Amino acid sequence: MKLRLAALSALLVLALVWTAGSRAQISNVPGSTNPVEFYACNWVEGRGMEDLLKVAAEFRDWAKKYDPDYSAWILTPEFHHNTANFDVAWLGSWPDLTSFGQAHANLHAYGRNLTEAFDRVIDCSDRHELVTSILVDAPQGPPENGVVVFHQCRLAPGKTVKDALKAHMEAGAIMKRLGSKQRSWIYTPGLGAGDIDFDYWRLLVFSDYPELAQMLDIYTRGGGKEKTDPIYADIASCDLPTVFDARWAKKGPWYRGAAD
Repeated sequence: MKLRLAALSALLVLALVWTAGSRAQISNVPGSTNPVEFYACNWVEGRGMEDLLKVAAEFRDWAKKYDPDYSAWILTPEFHHNTANFDVAWLGSWPDLTSFGQAHANLHAYGRNLTEAFDRVIDCSDRHELVTSILVDAPQGPPENGVVVFHQCRLAPGKTVKDALKAHMEAGAIMKRLGSKQRSWIYTPGLGAGDIDFDYWRLLVFSDYPELAQMLDIYTRGGGKEKTDPIYADIASCDLPTVFDARWAKKGPWYRGAAD
């Protein structure tokens, strides 16, 4: 996959706006931020998920020493159009910039065999992005496995991501009161984003498809649309979503005490 050492640097942003946090945990306070990276990949001919899971196991062993604070998931497109023109993705996060920087250095120094192992399975040379993740509402953190819903959103003239965050928090609270179990974040693009025509991603995460279906039912038939759409009307508009299946590749600070 031509995964450069610098690019794989711990397997989506403007670094100056990140807030450094504790290496021991990721804050669950709404509005808190942390760095996240996203790799869009295609299978090397003859390779598949079984091969990637084997390399992910090698990565977990390596990361116990060299990247302990990293969390990662493998994503596969489920409901999508041309916004997901790849076979598989790798989504990873650190609690802070210090963790990110040290992981990057460690991969340069000690990870050459690991990057070569990934190269033999997936080609991620076309897309690697680094983003700022802003927590909207996920007091228990992300699930180990589940369903990830991405929306591309555009701000109204004169509005900011801070305005959008406030609106998403308000609308999310309404959906929670109506019974939705969604967990949500905002991702703001930065390094590697290229020439894009939107301002941020909105993420909704669910433990499984029944939870996703419950949210859709609440939104379409349970009053969610009528109660939440007006909140965004003058702030932001979001495209129809793309949906991915997610499975954990490495547990980090959200899962302290859990075995990889």
